[in-house]
Amino acid sequence: MLRVQTSGFRETLNELKDIDPAMRKEILKMTRRSAQDLQQEAQSYVNGQGLSGWNNWRGGYDPGTIRSGIKITRAKRRKRGSTISNVVGVENTTAAGVIWELAGRRSNGAQPRSGINPKTGRTYGNGVGFVRAIRARSGQTASRLVWHAWDTEAGFHIDKARDSLINAIDNATRKIQSKLGE
Repeated sequence: MLRVQTSGFRETLNELKDIDPAMRKEILKMTRRSAQDLQQEAQSYVNGQGLSGWNNWRGGYDPGTIRSGIKITRAKRRKRGSTISNVVGVENTTAAGVIWELAGRRSNGAQPRSGINPKTGRTYGNGVGFVRAIRARSGQTASRLVWHAWDTEAGFHIDKARDSLINAIDNATRKIQSKLGE
């Protein structure tokens, strides 16, 4: 998951709940709008064709399913052992979408180990041709959907989203401090 990390954001939202619910609502709308911009740009990068033969397996490549699988999340929990909690995020939730997005990112399609799998009788994970085909079709080495939307400066731009979020947090903090008399 991609993230912009701010400290005190959750606490500021909790304080705004009592002091100025309208401003809290506006900040949450703004974060959601930024996530929607990122989501829409990522959905626009979904390839309409996929690879030949990829449609035949369960959960295969279906552009509509992959587009609808790029979702905005609003988790209210945090990962165990972490002090960071998620307010809003964009995730690629379908198997085919995740494969299309990340294939070849770490292993470059190389075999994870040598030898033959006794269950299948084939070599282990030879995905070199698969990764090469995805790269040829998409025109990118990896990070093809959500990560690509995050990295490019085309539609969604992280600096613009971060600046507007920081300004909103600063305004909310000033409002809280003035109401508390600090």
